[in-house]
Amino acid sequence: MTEILDNLTLLATLLCAVFAVNSVFNAFWGRRKLRSSPPEITEMVSVLIPARNEALRISPLIRSLLEQRNVPRMEILVFDDESTDGTADVVRAVAAGDPRVRVLSGGELPPGWQGKTRGCHLLAENADPESQVFVFVDADVELGPTAVAAMVTALREHEGGLLSAHIRQVAVTYAERLVQPAVAWLWSAFLPLRLIQSDANPGIGALEGWLHVFDREAYRRCGGYAGVRTAVSEDAALGMAFARSGGRLVLAEASEVARGRLYTSWQEIKKGYSKHLCVGVMESRPVMVLIGLLLALLYVLPPLAALSGSMVGLCGYLLGVFSRVVIARTSGDRVWPDAFLHPLMVLAFLYLLCCSFWLDLRGQRTWKGRLVQATEAGKDTRATVSRDPAPAGV
Repeated sequence: MTEILDNLTLLATLLCAVFAVNSVFNAFWGRRKLRSSPPEITEMVSVLIPARNEALRISPLIRSLLEQRNVPRMEILVFDDESTDGTADVVRAVAAGDPRVRVLSGGELPPGWQGKTRGCHLLAENADPESQVFVFVDADVELGPTAVAAMVTALREHEGGLLSAHIRQVAVTYAERLVQPAVAWLWSAFLPLRLIQSDANPGIGALEGWLHVFDREAYRRCGGYAGVRTAVSEDAALGMAFARSGGRLVLAEASEVARGRLYTSWQEIKKGYSKHLCVGVMESRPVMVLIGLLLALLYVLPPLAALSGSMVGLCGYLLGVFSRVVIARTSGDRVWPDAFLHPLMVLAFLYLLCCSFWLDLRGQRTWKGRLVQATEAGKDTRATVSRDPAPAGV
């Protein structure tokens, strides 16, 4: 048994070295840099915001959008998804009659849809017909004054159909600092970011759901949110649909112009990750099981071996810490002492994965008052929408 554990520790350490090298490459060359002073955008741009019970979070986003520079032709559409906390009223108050802002609502969620996929679909359907660019952004994101112009410029300069922006994830509490860096780290450690942005993309989708920019025709060609309307992890599903459509992906480092705080407590983290983690990548439970086992082998076994005196295990642990440090420095995450707790982050991630599987097994995955479950696609992708009156939109 000891020999088997030693061999597994050696294998894990060697793989940690491979992924550490990949982390370095991705940290410096994986994502495209945004221009600090982008040119004026002449195209019509639609900023599309799905929102459900976001009254306490959405104000900074709306204010930051109204202050955008170099985007003279821009509309801001907010889909109020049956909010019970006055989200729409908050948007109207912040907009203060600005004609660029419109609030849409669609009533009860119809069968065959998840809440966010239906909201994003209706936003795209109701965008200005002249708009050639869709900027999808979550309500808990805040943008710098040139963020929209910089992202649209990057999309066009790199001839992309979809730009996925990596934003700075604000982590304040100990629970946030423990768990939230996992997102940036997993992407940069395991994915071949440059390869999936090339014409040789083997069909890997990579979409961060907080903030992304679509060319309108590319959105239509991949099926849009209507094509993934049953997906719980809609960003992963849409990214894969885009990859299958043959579109060119642009991954952008936007941590200097965009930030967001997804969760504010351990309870919110547990609910949020339990909602989708069991299906995660490619909406596949078996894939998520394999990812969980791989993480345990690579980043839990070596530290445990190191505690028993294994130098190989110590090397594996330090390689994991090294990859965290490199990625944190480029994504704006805290480096010290958080990186040294890398094995605890992985254990927390595995715990949340188990919670998600348990709730899924019992049919109890919920999010913002709705039961989250895989559903069969509806026959009709249309849905009625009510909107604020023109021209003011508020």
